[in-house]
Amino acid sequence: MNRVSEQGEDDFCREIELLARLHHRHLVALRGFCINKQERFLLYEYMGNGSLKDHLHSPGKTPLSWRTRIQIVIDVANALEYLHFYCDPPLCHRDIKASNTLLDENFVAK
Repeated sequence: MNRVSEQGEDDFCREIELLARLHHRHLVALRGFCINKQERFLLYEYMGNGSLKDHLHSPGKTPLSWRTRIQIVIDVANALEYLHFYCDPPLCHRDIKASNTLLDENFVAK
């Protein structure tokens, strides 16, 4: 961010406040943030297996079993249920896709 406007600063702070309130086993956890002059960073938990897209479309990757794929879909559905029905206010994730579905070291989707 070359020039941090007051609106940009407010938006960043609101995003931190929102993300800090979200706690679900199928959402990537916010671990921290950094504000240093004009630089802004969000720090999330590490997802050891990368994205679902990596496992579906990268040559040389071992294909995911159907059992793992179904569990990933269930994990994503659980996260959406939490966002839509249990958050206050309810949230709508507008960009659900394989590259935004991250997998931890046990292939649990977040």
